[in-house]
Amino acid sequence: MERNPSFIEKTLEPVSQPGEKNIAFSNTSSKVAKTGTELIRFEEKRKSYTWVQPEEILFVKSADHYVKSLIQQGTQKKWMIRHCTIKDLLTILTHDHFVRLNKFYMINRNHFSYIDENEKVLYLDDGFSIPISHRISPFIIDILKD
Repeated sequence: MERNPSFIEKTLEPVSQPGEKNIAFSNTSSKVAKTGTELIRFEEKRKSYTWVQPEEILFVKSADHYVKSLIQQGTQKKWMIRHCTIKDLLTILTHDHFVRLNKFYMINRNHFSYIDENEKVLYLDDGFSIPISHRISPFIIDILKD
């Protein structure tokens, strides 16, 4: 099967910095805000999309071929979805404050408070709790405490 190069050129937007590898993102998955930060598209409701900054992503949970993400919008928190894997999302997030807890979870360290291992609950800095059904390595928990 032959590939159509004009299709690839029209649907992918090259993003590169001097001295870095060229990376192509789909035009519909991310865009750059006027402030120069990259925005990432999430689906709030069916066919209702919201563009968020990486700092607004608090927690990410894997759900097969999409991720369910807890997003901070002003004073409210909302669960939104995105069709990708945690691995794909990590390649878009260039910030070093995102930590993958295991193959199912990722957290923004800037909003992490602590994990109650007995109750299997993760707490954010404002007291918001998220039930955790999968085991998190003690090594990762120690990294989060630092």
